Amino acid sequence: MSDHPRRLACDQLARLLATEDGLRAARLRQLIDFLAPKPEKPALPGPPAPPLRARSPRAPAPTPIGPWKPEGKGDQVVWVRAEGPGLGDPWPPQPELRPKAPGGPFRIVLLGESAAAGWFYAPQMTPAGVLQEQLAQLTGPNAYEVLNLAKVDLTAGELMALATAAVQLRPDALLVYAGNNWPQRFRNQPPPGFAGSLEAAAAFRADGMRGLARLAEEAGLRAGEEALRRLAGAAKEVGAAVILVVPEVNLGAWERARPPVWLAGDGCRRWHTMHAEVVGLLRDGRLAETAEAAQRMIDLDQGLCPTSHRLLAQAWLGLGRHREAAQAARAEVDARAWDNTPQMPGLTSAVQTLLRSAAREHGFRLVDLPEVFAEQAEAPLPGRRLFLDYCHLSLQGMKVSMAAVAAEVLAMSQAPPSGAWRELLAKVSDPVVPAELEARAQVMAALYGAHWASPADGGAPAIEAWIDAALATGGGARELIEGYARSRAAPVEVLLVSAEQQRVFAQPGRAEHHIWSALTLDPDALRAMARAGIGNGDPGAALLPHHGVEARGRVDLLQEAHHWRLIDQPKANTSATDNRLAYYPALWPVARFCLVSDASRDLHLDLVARLPSLDGPRQEEVAVAVNGTEVARVLLSSRWTRARPLLPQAALQPGINELALCWPLPPASGDLALARIGERLDLRIGVELHPVFGEIARLRAEAMNES
Repeated sequence: MSDHPRRLACDQLARLLATEDGLRAARLRQLIDFLAPKPEKPALPGPPAPPLRARSPRAPAPTPIGPWKPEGKGDQVVWVRAEGPGLGDPWPPQPELRPKAPGGPFRIVLLGESAAAGWFYAPQMTPAGVLQEQLAQLTGPNAYEVLNLAKVDLTAGELMALATAAVQLRPDALLVYAGNNWPQRFRNQPPPGFAGSLEAAAAFRADGMRGLARLAEEAGLRAGEEALRRLAGAAKEVGAAVILVVPEVNLGAWERARPPVWLAGDGCRRWHTMHAEVVGLLRDGRLAETAEAAQRMIDLDQGLCPTSHRLLAQAWLGLGRHREAAQAARAEVDARAWDNTPQMPGLTSAVQTLLRSAAREHGFRLVDLPEVFAEQAEAPLPGRRLFLDYCHLSLQGMKVSMAAVAAEVLAMSQAPPSGAWRELLAKVSDPVVPAELEARAQVMAALYGAHWASPADGGAPAIEAWIDAALATGGGARELIEGYARSRAAPVEVLLVSAEQQRVFAQPGRAEHHIWSALTLDPDALRAMARAGIGNGDPGAALLPHHGVEARGRVDLLQEAHHWRLIDQPKANTSATDNRLAYYPALWPVARFCLVSDASRDLHLDLVARLPSLDGPRQEEVAVAVNGTEVARVLLSSRWTRARPLLPQAALQPGINELALCWPLPPASGDLALARIGERLDLRIGVELHPVFGEIARLRAEAMNES
């Protein structure tokens, strides 16, 4: 049967489809079919309904509530955790949950994400605990109870399941503080599912990058709409009220920079040229010119790049135009949501609008934290007084937000109500935690900023304020900071498992342990600690034995630990693929690495790199700088090229050195790049949406032999 005509035809078709053109033709045919109008199918009559029979009502069987499993205890069902909280457990630690007893206090069940869980302070201090205490202070100790079911990293889908299960506890009110995790980034390796892949290709074909951004936004809104609909249904089933909290994010003291995606023609070259200009204008205090130039950047990148919006917000702040600054900072959050690599939760304007409209549609009571925090911020934009990082609340943030919630609780459950939240805020005390816990939260805020905040000017994040605050708090802060600094001195191979590292972060029940366990030498954090007097003011001395080039003879700077910032590591930063890349792709004009040296002699770099090219061979110079001073230039091409530039002793300093490779701007090949992106989306192949300035296959620092 090997020569059967059908078999021969199938073989011929397979050979055609095995080519790139053949596969693309097949994908385009699928796309055409996918985009075709779907005819409406006439409704078919269903089978006749069976005759009604009298049945005795039967209560549904109890179902699990998160990690709590139903168990019978006497004539009552309770929900018990099968296992106690372990390292990194995202749930609150209570061992069991019980349904509300008849005649018991007014019961509020809190559902939400890490901000609602009290991340950095939990489980000792949480918004649920703050709300419980405030209600007790306002009405007495036994009128209200608050059950905490907030989970770190809770998604919209998980909220649906949790709300449906939580009504088994017979709440009088469900308090929902969620939405930061609902915005979805565009995943292009490839979009999940066959239909998702076709949707992405169609969206890009229709409106380019804006189409992909809109596709991601719509996916998040669909998930949020369904979660809110299910929430309303679950609450109605048991007669519970719903209090919906619209979260706020840190607009004033957290930056979310990303490079622009490919722009048409020479757009990327012009954008990065303008970026350097705007950073200089801002540094020189020429604020009106900064605002004008930043707006031109936004026009060029179609508003899709958060970096442009942040620069505009900084200009408006300096000019005292606070309303415009808030709008620009909010636009920064929106622009980061779709190109959100590494993942950084944050409520977008679209999700805020969804929450507000859902409250009207379903009759939820609403606590609008953007409005509340606008009155309570310590500056024109809500920042460090209310937040620890991008969205997690400080103690003051918990107090203010829960006072607004308490006002809604009292308004719905008391006659007459006790007053507006502003009045209640003055009647409740500040949350108080042990100095050790406060210091730990402040140190974690400093490290989280060092690891994930990304200033629009490419500089170091401002973390000194949290270091200083922790040292002022006491509570063992100095020992904690010194312990973290010592943990960076372990060899790269055991950096995450050293005894010092384990001592610092291994505390069961704490969900934020990965802040401590980042694979990075953390030069910005170490320098900030040194400026605060940690380690005798020398941030790099302890690194020399295991990270110094002279001590080791040769150091591979492409190891993740040697990338200047955690956010610069390719696996954290690239949107091309979820797989580990075989080379380092530079998505900014400058690639920075942490070079540890005792500065006793000249060093050599062993560099193998190339310049990406879409439309023909390239050959341009790349500058090599040490601590901001250019020390060499190497000629690279679009083929892998090896170079061994000298790093002179005079440019080095003992301890931490910043090694930078300064790349030429990308060629004016945006049209070709966008066409390639479209082709790869058609073929369901992962693709980098951003221009890559340079690719590094080898970057080693070597000590020169003394002679």
